[in-house]
Amino acid sequence: NSFNQPNSLAAGFQVEDNLILVSSLTTIPKLHCVSLVGEKRVELASYRRTDRIVSGIVGEVLTPGEKGVMLTKGVIHDPNWNFPASHINKYLFCGLNGEVSLTPPPSGMSQIIGVLIDSDTVFFNPQPPIRLYDN
Repeated sequence: NSFNQPNSLAAGFQVEDNLILVSSLTTIPKLHCVSLVGEKRVELASYRRTDRIVSGIVGEVLTPGEKGVMLTKGVIHDPNWNFPASHINKYLFCGLNGEVSLTPPPSGMSQIIGVLIDSDTVFFNPQPPIRLYDN
């Protein structure tokens, strides 16, 4: 689980305060955005879903009915991420398939989900969404 690692970025920081045990209604890949759709129930988020917002991100693959941990706010490090250094301190968004993306959505629901801290580290902090309208 990506969220069980001790946080060495700041002494005394307790990321557990922002963790919620949830049950998945769909298959959700590791480090993908999720939307709450019931009491502690989540499904894969997408900017196409204008009736849902990004509630958190999961640290492991979840299958339907499986319980896992959702992070609602905090620093996430993953060595498999390789964002361009030129994008450090830029906003991050939820992609079409729940992925963390540097590209703002072209339509649907635009929601800043955090900021890139390093090529493999993000500060996950979902902001209020903005509904985009197609021309």
